[in-house]
Amino acid sequence: MDTESKGFGRVTLNWSPASEIIWTNGRELLQCIDYRDDYYKSIEDVSVKMRERASQDYGLNESYVPDDPKLRSLWTWIESAKEMSSKMSTSDKNDKLIGVKQILFGPSSVDDSSLMLKKSDLNYAQWTDLPSNTKIPVYKSDERSHALYLCGWGEKLDALIDNLKSKAQYTRAAAISVFNLKMRKAIDCLISGSSAPTENGGDPTLSTVAMALSGYTGEKNSLWREMCSAFRSELNHPYLRAIFSFLTSETETYEEIVYDQSLELSDRVAFAMHTQPCWWKMVILMVY
Repeated sequence: MDTESKGFGRVTLNWSPASEIIWTNGRELLQCIDYRDDYYKSIEDVSVKMRERASQDYGLNESYVPDDPKLRSLWTWIESAKEMSSKMSTSDKNDKLIGVKQILFGPSSVDDSSLMLKKSDLNYAQWTDLPSNTKIPVYKSDERSHALYLCGWGEKLDALIDNLKSKAQYTRAAAISVFNLKMRKAIDCLISGSSAPTENGGDPTLSTVAMALSGYTGEKNSLWREMCSAFRSELNHPYLRAIFSFLTSETETYEEIVYDQSLELSDRVAFAMHTQPCWWKMVILMVY
């Protein structure tokens, strides 16, 4: 009696150094996709990014920085850290890049609880372009000024705001302006964002936010403060929420801003250094 036998071939899945995914059955090629296929793009294979960047001499060619906000922020920090390292003397000659912690406390300590922040001067700053008598407490020292510079604030503040506007980051530029008591500059940032094409990052609703900011007076018991405080949580953009949290805060700890992880870490660190006496403890909570 004849019996029927069936043989099953093994379909193997292979990946090539050229970032190709290949299905084969023996010597037969069943399917092949590579980084040029739309389906492959959904995989977000990091090796494709690595190869593209290597072909552009990324890391060697200073004029090429990938269109990635986080990487751009990293390289901006590296440049600032290089400048700061050249200005400051460190006890460790192996320190190529200096950080905020080292600026404020000196060489790294094993036990963070032993860190002692040098004394800062408490000043009460006024809005640069408002008739309001409201004064905001800010803390200043040489060390804080150096650390603010490293975060892109301080001496580089106006350049940072203009750079953010050129990159269509209008709400972040407006928030940093408000944090530094530059209301008119913040309104200008929002108006620029409202008139910019939507395909280039513009948002016509920002003109409404600009109009709302123009009504700020600094009065603690104003109707403006009451209404903005009630509706700020409905704002979708984190930097717009941060603006109104700052303007309507009942305390001067600004925890809603400092611990908001949807904001850039450099902005939160700089904001804490600018407004908080014991900012280092807050930074530890930010990171951990």
